Amino acid sequence: FHTFMDHPETIPGYMLSGLIYKDDWFDSVPMDDELRWAFERWIQTHDLMHVVSGYGADLAGEGLNIYFSGGYNLGISWRATFWSPFGLAPRLMRPSIGRRRWLGLLREAWERGNAARLHLPFESVPWEDLLPQPLAAARTALGLPPLADPAMNSAEWTDDGFFTRRFLASNVDYDSVQGVKSAVEAGVSVKDLMRADIDTRRRVEKLAREGAAVDVLVGALAI
Repeated sequence: FHTFMDHPETIPGYMLSGLIYKDDWFDSVPMDDELRWAFERWIQTHDLMHVVSGYGADLAGEGLNIYFSGGYNLGISWRATFWSPFGLAPRLMRPSIGRRRWLGLLREAWERGNAARLHLPFESVPWEDLLPQPLAAARTALGLPPLADPAMNSAEWTDDGFFTRRFLASNVDYDSVQGVKSAVEAGVSVKDLMRADIDTRRRVEKLAREGAAVDVLVGALAI
């Protein structure tokens, strides 16, 4: 998993989903324990979907994974996915493979997700049983069709379109992203990291980028 996410411009889903713990927002919302468990479990499956679907953690791969999730996680139609707010950003991307092929791949991503959902709905998957299995076996159990082009590598594509340059690829603090990734890979809980105040989190991120051991990082969180 960490190898899959080891791209300098990759922002792991656990970092984005971890934002709910900032400022004690999620912890302060009243809900019963089962609902809290289900909510946390659902939002923390983003990175898992990348691994299962085979779509990369780069921007184009993210776009494809959004359409895959529309068919699989959300169970909505192609039309609903295409016109939804989530489907808008991928439609505005301009990967170097060309517009026609890109839209075809978005359609394929949705179709693969939809086929898997018809085989076994996302909410019914016994993920704990599948996690120890080889990836190919897990995909078979999920009823997930293979990629039409298994050699496809979206990380090799470029995107110089206005939307991508202006809104997707800019204004990202990649030092902070790398710090969070390094801390989590070392063994720090993303929940604890995101619950910390900004100064503490920045200190831990810096230590993690410098290769500090997990006990040092956990100690810095407690200061």
